[in-house]
Amino acid sequence: MPRWVITLLLASAFVGGLAAPARADTISYLDDGVVRVGVDLDRGGLIVYLAPSGTDPSANLVDATLGDQGIQPWFQAGPDGFGNPAPPYESNPWNPSLGGDAFGNESWVDRYTGDNDGTTIHTETYPLQWALSNTSCTCTIEQWITLDGAAVKLRMRLELQYDHKLSGHPGKQTIVRDATGRSIDVISSSPVQEGSAVFTTIDHTIQSNAEQVLRATVSEWGARGATAIVLDPRTGDVLAMAQAPGYDANNTGSAGPNLTRNRAVTDTYEPGSTFKLVTVTGVLSEGLVKPTTRFTLPVCIQVANYCIHDAEGRNVVNYSVAQILQYSSNVGAITLAEKLGAPALARWIDRFGFGHPTGIDFPGESSGLVLPLEQWSGSTIGNVPIGQGIAVTPIQMASVYAAVANDGVWVQPHLVTRVGGRAPFKPARRRIMSTAVDRQVKSMLTGVVLAGTGTAAAIPGYTVAGKTGTGSIPGPHGYADSLGYMASFVGMVPASDPRLVVLVVVDRPRGAIFGGVVAAPAFQSIAKFDLQYLEVPPDAPRTALSATG
Repeated sequence: MPRWVITLLLASAFVGGLAAPARADTISYLDDGVVRVGVDLDRGGLIVYLAPSGTDPSANLVDATLGDQGIQPWFQAGPDGFGNPAPPYESNPWNPSLGGDAFGNESWVDRYTGDNDGTTIHTETYPLQWALSNTSCTCTIEQWITLDGAAVKLRMRLELQYDHKLSGHPGKQTIVRDATGRSIDVISSSPVQEGSAVFTTIDHTIQSNAEQVLRATVSEWGARGATAIVLDPRTGDVLAMAQAPGYDANNTGSAGPNLTRNRAVTDTYEPGSTFKLVTVTGVLSEGLVKPTTRFTLPVCIQVANYCIHDAEGRNVVNYSVAQILQYSSNVGAITLAEKLGAPALARWIDRFGFGHPTGIDFPGESSGLVLPLEQWSGSTIGNVPIGQGIAVTPIQMASVYAAVANDGVWVQPHLVTRVGGRAPFKPARRRIMSTAVDRQVKSMLTGVVLAGTGTAAAIPGYTVAGKTGTGSIPGPHGYADSLGYMASFVGMVPASDPRLVVLVVVDRPRGAIFGGVVAAPAFQSIAKFDLQYLEVPPDAPRTALSATG
């Protein structure tokens, strides 16, 4: 809701035989009539205008009801000049005795030092969690930010990204008042400009179903949480971005940041075998192998001081490149990575976009964690190719598999299609792999679901291409089973002409840890529902007949 900004010109007048100097004060308020004095949202924080030590911050602010308009003051004078409790920080900016000036640590100063009638006004930026702890304010946090959520909820919400579009432009009035506070004249006035409507890519039916499936998955496996993303690979539209457990949007005060942040964008995890896509694409693209090239794979492969084996015990085998991906062989993936070489592997990791934000229009996106090539050790070539020692976000991984679904072309994922009547931006596009290599990769990923580790993701009537992943969770002393695992599956349907990419990540399931067991069934439930809902015609009707007997 847009704000009004009123400039009050206090005219000189004789009061008790003394001339009162003229001065201008600016206050802002929404057209709901609640005054907002020098408060705005900035980079996820609250901008607060404060006066120097020993002065009353309200002295230069109008703190009385403004005539007949019924506009109440936002701040009431109190011990700190505002009537607010001290924020819960060790470096307390309200207490000069804790160091620095009246505002504590100078590093808190964000941008503005001005002068108002000879009194210096500072601008300080504080995190939103301080605003949430402020119980003395006469308005709600919803009113502070002029949007529909509490501060912590908004901090990671889409509205924050588009606040400048939603909030519109403030109106302005310049009013002349005498020294007694009476209005004399309105010099100028400009109207409020309403904000623009923002249209999202989210389909509420697809979103609701994804949330329901995640709740059931978390319950079934006693998991700490789960995340799901549904993408249109052709456009980059995010049709669903769900997580469990959730929280009551009407009672955000009882939900901590673990529930309110959007883990699909902000959180990283070690992906495990879904990352083998990078190594396989690299060796195919460099012309070092073909899908049919075979390798004799030992029980374990020695890398530096470690002998790395497959997730499930086996004897010596002879696998093709396609089978290495199909059966998710760690030994095979490392063999391919050694053939590719560390410098080339690092280039392909960068080409896929890992270590860089996708640029999705949502605040707080993480870039992931990718070790620079110059910092690789002798064992790095043994863990990065199998998705260890590297961290990605769910949206990064989903967008990479969407590139495979889109004939090798990556499209920037996004959550907003229109602001008002216009597209807010044109999603970036770039080719990751050739169409020939893309066809090979897609075919191999189809084999993962047909007869590999991802059979639980199969959907009767449709071809499915995808990959399982079981990522370790590192601790301060390395990896340990007690720390748990991240089970995931990411795939595309129908594989012959993908309309959807679905990713599911389950955090620390109990009873089973493998992505093919825990996450693949959730993928199947989400994708099957979405295909029917969107009326996507089957591309493998014979599989539907065989599934029904």
